[in-house]
Amino acid sequence: EKAGEEARKLGEEARKLRERVAELERLDASRAAELAGAKRVSAEGEEKRKALQTQRDEEWDTALKAARESKRSEERRGAEAAEAAAALLRLQESNQTLERKVRGLEVQVQTAARTPPPSTPTP
Repeated sequence: EKAGEEARKLGEEARKLRERVAELERLDASRAAELAGAKRVSAEGEEKRKALQTQRDEEWDTALKAARESKRSEERRGAEAAEAAAALLRLQESNQTLERKVRGLEVQVQTAARTPPPSTPTP
């Protein structure tokens, strides 16, 4: 009877141990799944971070190129404005020269109008 009682107790302990092992295996599988999920989420997060970084880098490059082009365009406009100003100055100088010549010619015409024609002998 003692041996049967002892066997029953050992059987009960073995059953409890098997249940505990099964529970630990379920927990281990659950934790492994959680870890795999966390790794997947981490990998997805890293992919998203890299994609956003790439997008930000591309946007920065585009903005930088636009700023450089704007600066070059502004420099060209400045050079064109300087050329236009120089051309305007040349035109003004030419205009002043022409005005002086016209005034000189007007003086000559007025002087000629006041001067009697040379007398010519009448036959």
